[in-house]
Amino acid sequence: MEPRLFLQANHLGVGVYARKSFEIGEEILVFHGMEVFGKDAAASPHTLQISSYGYLDVDPPGRYVNHSCLPNAGITAGNTLIAITPLHAGMEITFDYSTTMMAENTWLMECACGAKNCRGLIEDFDRLPFNLQNHYFKLGVVSDFVAERLGRQTRHQRLHRMLVNQALRSLPFPDQGNLADTKPSHQDPYYENYR
Repeated sequence: MEPRLFLQANHLGVGVYARKSFEIGEEILVFHGMEVFGKDAAASPHTLQISSYGYLDVDPPGRYVNHSCLPNAGITAGNTLIAITPLHAGMEITFDYSTTMMAENTWLMECACGAKNCRGLIEDFDRLPFNLQNHYFKLGVVSDFVAERLGRQTRHQRLHRMLVNQALRSLPFPDQGNLADTKPSHQDPYYENYR
């Protein structure tokens, strides 16, 4: 068992709890397990979707991290769970399962998280309200395969585009001055990166 975490019974059965405090962005754990597909994925109640058709049959303690519609953690690259709010010793660690789900709306689950903003259902990411999708994208806790399926840029693509844009803005253009003085139009596909 990860020494910074402990398991404890709760209203959902068992949950993972912090033995110490975690700061925002701090790694909590890495999900490990065997990659499974199809019927093998459907047979296990402890899978984490990691690609369009692949799932991780998660080993303990990760398999006991519960969903919440008001999560304090999220998954980043490498199946790494990080804190997205300050966590104190004794707090249950949760993430929004929808941030890793894109199964063509073939799976959903009734939510029992008990959060004041509980959505009532856990379903694919594209079914979440748009403002919540954007919130999770800004936090960097949406699986890359979900972002790609939605036609959104992955974290690495956004960083690359931002660096290219910064470099381009510093270049002088004949008869146009500096690109830094221009504003993107609504037709620019990267317009949302400037907001």
